[in-house]
Amino acid sequence: TFRNVSAVVADAPGVPAGARRGLGLALVLAVLNQACASTAVLEYAQHLLRDVGITSQHQADSMAIAVSGAKSLGVAFGLLLVRRIGRKPLLGWGGFVSALALVLVALGAACVEPKTLLLGLCVFILVFVATWGNGYWVVVT
Repeated sequence: TFRNVSAVVADAPGVPAGARRGLGLALVLAVLNQACASTAVLEYAQHLLRDVGITSQHQADSMAIAVSGAKSLGVAFGLLLVRRIGRKPLLGWGGFVSALALVLVALGAACVEPKTLLLGLCVFILVFVATWGNGYWVVVT
């Protein structure tokens, strides 16, 4: 509640040691989680594919389903990863590999290369969901 957050920020008596740091970490992670724009990638996948020459609705739908399948795999994979490698490495490596995948997305879009674009979209969504998608909630809850 707002009262609890105020108590943590004010370092009120009875607030556990480290609570302010934990709140700060949760806020920074929330901003970083949203800055990755995974929802925007999912929302605009078909628009991006159309921009690189995918004109068939059936083909665009099939490719969007592949991106959604990557998201489903990412959820399952992430549940295994969080316990196996830990939260900090998960978020660090997830951010790094997600950034590389977004470079693939940009290259695919700039070079009008549908396969590169689709690969970048699928890798980004799979890795993001497996790491930041799951890991963020593990850290803040």
